[in-house]
Order: sequence, then C-alpha cells, then structure tokens
Amino acid sequence: MREDAPANIGLSYRPNFRELCFSADGRRLLSHIELPVEHIMGHGTTSTSALRLSTLFPVVLHGVSQSFGSDWFPARDDSTSITARAVRQLRPLWAGDHLSTSFVNGNDTRQLLPVKRTRELAAIIGRRADAFRSAIGVPVVLEYIANSFDPGGDLTEHEFLNAVLRNCGCDLLLDLHNVYANSLNFGCDPALLLREIPLDRVKQIHIAGGSFANGFYCDSHSTAVPDAVWFLLEDVLAQMDSPAVTLERDGPSAGPDDIIDDLETAARLVRQARRPSRPTIPRVPPPRAHADLPNSKRPDPNFVRARRSRTCSTIRKHFPLSWAVAEQQLTQNWESLERAGARQASIADKAYAAASVVTQLLPPDQQWRTAVDMRLSQLAFAADTNQPIVVPIRVDGSEFVLRRSEDLTITVEHRSASVPNDVKSQPTIREEVK
Repeated sequence: MREDAPANIGLSYRPNFRELCFSADGRRLLSHIELPVEHIMGHGTTSTSALRLSTLFPVVLHGVSQSFGSDWFPARDDSTSITARAVRQLRPLWAGDHLSTSFVNGNDTRQLLPVKRTRELAAIIGRRADAFRSAIGVPVVLEYIANSFDPGGDLTEHEFLNAVLRNCGCDLLLDLHNVYANSLNFGCDPALLLREIPLDRVKQIHIAGGSFANGFYCDSHSTAVPDAVWFLLEDVLAQMDSPAVTLERDGPSAGPDDIIDDLETAARLVRQARRPSRPTIPRVPPPRAHADLPNSKRPDPNFVRARRSRTCSTIRKHFPLSWAVAEQQLTQNWESLERAGARQASIADKAYAAASVVTQLLPPDQQWRTAVDMRLSQLAFAADTNQPIVVPIRVDGSEFVLRRSEDLTITVEHRSASVPNDVKSQPTIREEVK
C-alpha cells in the first residue's frame, strides 16, 4: 500500500465515482480500489478507467459469477477465464467472489442466493475455491453474503464459514453490512458470528448501507453506512490485524460528500484500533482441477416469479427498441431468453446469446431493431472515457447515429426518411454504465 495513505481504506468503483477517484480527495483517502470484474471487462476488453486506476492505486477484483455453491461447476462457461484475463491486465492484490449460488432448477437468477449449510457442500465449495485460486494465479477471498432466505442445513452460519475455510487456502471477505442485514432479517447474533469465525483469515471487510422493502432489510448499498455497522467494524478491528476496509455504495444518490464522510469515518476507526492476534485455521494447497457436484434438477417454484421479473427487466434494458414492438412475445418467452445467457459470465456474452432469441421473436420487418439494440448495449458498457462516443450504423437501408455523451446518456438519431414512424418518435434512450 502507498506509504502516504492514512489507512487501509478503499472504495468499490462505480462510474459516478470517477471524478472522486481521480481527485486530490481520492488520492488522500484511498489506499486501494475494488473493481467489479464482469462490468469492467465489458465487451472483451478492460475499461480504460480500470486500467488508469490500476496505475494510481493497488487494485482488488470483486466478481459475482463463480457461483461456488451451484449444482455443477463452473456454472458459467467463461467465468474463470474472464477473471483470469482481468488478473493479467490489472495485476490485483487478490480477487473475490461470493459463498453463494445463482442457479435455481438449472436457470440463472442473476442473484446471489444462499447455499445449504452442510459439511459436504462446505468441502465442495472449498475445493472449487482453491481450483479457482489456482486457475487465476492470485489469492482469493470468499464473501459472506446477505441471505434472501434461510437455506437450512445441519451447520450454523459460523460453523459453515469455518468448515469452508478449513477446506481451502482462501481467505474471508467479511461484509459487515451483510452480517447486520442477516441479524435483522433472521435473528442471527452478530456478536456470536464475529466471536466464532477466524478473524485472522479476514483479508478484506466490506461496509455499506441498505434499506427496508416490504419489511425486509435489503443489502442495497443505497444509503450511508448505518451506526450499527460502524459499531461492528470498531469491534472487529479491535480483535485483528488491519484488513482492507472497502466501502460499497450504489445508485446515483451517492454524492462525493457522502462518500468522503464514510471513508473518513472508516479511516478514523482503523487508526484508533488495537489489534491482538487470533488463532489460525490451517490452509490447504490448491488442487489442479475444478471439483464437480452432480447436477440436480429439483424444481423450486419459489423463485419463478423473481426470475421472470429479473429476466424481463434485463431484456428491456438491453433491447429497448425490440421491447417496444414485441413486449408480449419477449415476456412469454422469458425462459428461453434466460437459458440463452445462463452459462455466460460477462454482460456482453449474455447479450449476444440472447440476441438470436430476440431476433426470432420479432416480425421479419422489425428484426433490424436487434442490431441497433446490440450497438446500444455496446455503447452502454464501452470503455469508460471522458469523451463522447459516436457510432453510425446502417441497417436495412436506414441510417442511425448512436451517441454516448460524457454524462453516459445514450441518444439514437435517425438520418433517413425510411426509418419507421414509431422509431422517429422514440424518446431519448438513457443508459448508465454500472
């Protein structure tokens, strides 16, 4: 870490934090940057902002695609290769992913779902995590997630975490906001969890804020860090050597002053902490290959509605022109669209896989919309620059000009009389790179 950094404090990067990260305040407050793997890799290349940040700060990677607890592994065909490519280009200190699954009945929910707490699955996840560590060539941290439901099992939360760590040479990413969320939603005792897990295996800590929705406290990263999470951080720091403490904040409501306030509070707590040592759980060497678990096809109707909603929302976002003329057909065929991208890890590959299905569902005279939608998606997740991007495209005799401005707004302009009337009246399409 840089010697002039006040404490081991970092920020999980989002494009709306770009100005802060490159400012004097960013250099003053941040000792590392956490980069979201699947988003910075975009359409096969690392974003320019990620490359630029890696020259200013030590980098850690954070992914959501490994799905270590799925019925088969790797759950997505290219999940490991995407992380390995990011490792080669950015040279991170370590890479992280989640103790979770994203798959229900063979379909990708695109959510981080809890896994059943059993000794058998803890051993399998440990072997898979070590295989992932061996494949990408840097240390790996496993994140304790906020549970959306209680998956059950014969182990408690802390017993399951300890069992996973005993079966691998990876470290723990302790998300204290997830600990707080689980304590509110399921009555888990945060003090017991923090007392029983091996804090010497905690390499990184996440702090964040959330919100209530229909009586359930969500790990939304949408608010400032609550007092309860600060108390947990203070308690943890008093029991361990200094880990990397990383702030997560999502959504456009987070202004620079909000981020700076939370970073400064975290830095103050780190500087004040007293850190005795703790017992160590032995590590094991990484294996050569991925471990496998036989595929299970047990139906789980509890998530069908959520899967349909999430899939339709994703298609509407990435294929806005197609959605405008074929909403009913796309909604009716949501499972085909979900399956098309389920085994892909990157946003780009999911979009390409879904495009063939979308095209088939459009009337023949409207299939040009898919080509324009794909260019829109490419612009939305293109390399993060400070300059406008202009892309002309000709489809079926019609000419369009797609423009992404510096504030990441994307507009579609028609420059041909042959453009259908309903496209001429389309409102400005706005996308934000996330």
